[in-house]
Amino acid sequence: MEIDNNAMHKQLHDLEQNTVPSLRKALKDVAMEKDAAVVAREDLSAQLRTLKKRLKEAEDEQYRAEEDAAAVRAELNLIQQQAMANTVSTISSFGNPPDHLQIQRLQKELDELKLQMQRESLLRHQEQEQLAKEQANIASLMSEKQELEEKLKSMSTESADVSDKPAIKAFSLEDKQKLDRQLHDMALVVERLESSRQKLLMEIDSQSTEIERLFEENSNLSNSYQEAIAAAVRWENQVMECLKQNEELCGIPDKSRMEQQTRALPDSLKNGAPEIASLASREEMASMKGQLVKEQSRGETLSPEVLLLSAQLEQVNQTYDGLARFYRPMLRNIESNLIKMKQDNSLAVR
Repeated sequence: MEIDNNAMHKQLHDLEQNTVPSLRKALKDVAMEKDAAVVAREDLSAQLRTLKKRLKEAEDEQYRAEEDAAAVRAELNLIQQQAMANTVSTISSFGNPPDHLQIQRLQKELDELKLQMQRESLLRHQEQEQLAKEQANIASLMSEKQELEEKLKSMSTESADVSDKPAIKAFSLEDKQKLDRQLHDMALVVERLESSRQKLLMEIDSQSTEIERLFEENSNLSNSYQEAIAAAVRWENQVMECLKQNEELCGIPDKSRMEQQTRALPDSLKNGAPEIASLASREEMASMKGQLVKEQSRGETLSPEVLLLSAQLEQVNQTYDGLARFYRPMLRNIESNLIKMKQDNSLAVR
């Protein structure tokens, strides 16, 4: 009995010295690994929530970019229709143009504007293709996100048995490393998508600025057409007025002869018989004829001067309008640049 008791005491001593500390250490390791797995799972959950949020923001920005692109396309179509309508209406209503070279130049500018609009539509088509590619990338990212969520669920179920299955614990750590790599890759993809989205938005802003410039050029061309039509109408009115004045000047001698005859007829009736006009009436008639000739010659000399002055005035007006059309966009650009510099300076001061 004493031998058995000694053996049992010896076994208990061995258990207390060797087995119990190793078991306690193993339990501590299992608890630490379990805590690490829980922390890793929470970290993965936070990363997935952040990734979901960034993906949602990227999708919203993508939708807004698509809406902006659709608005840009609609505005381009409207500008093309307006340009074609202005071209057809101005060419059909334009009768006898005052300057064929100017009209040809305006038509050439309209053709160039049409080519620029076609190039803009081609760029819009390319941007649509790029948006489709971005949507495909987002769809692939969503599928990868779902796979990661499923793996995270399986990982959470596997981490519950980490104290009993060390082989499964090793597998979950390896899976965690793989998930970390995948999350890193997805973060890089999201950053690339964000940079491409920013580039796309900048391109849309630049295209909107270009569309505004083209619309302004189109309005300037329309104003040029209207001014050319108004100049043609003014020239036609001047020609009609000159013809009317010429007819009036041609009718003045006939009117003067009729007045002389009507004046001479009562004098002859008062004398009782047809008599020859007196010397005073003849001198008066001669003086009136001389005065009439002088007035006619004076009118003939003044009419070319009037036409020349009218032509010079019209040329000055056209030159002023051309200079205004040429310098107005430059002044507007200078004004916008000054406003931008002022805003930049105010931001720098802040």
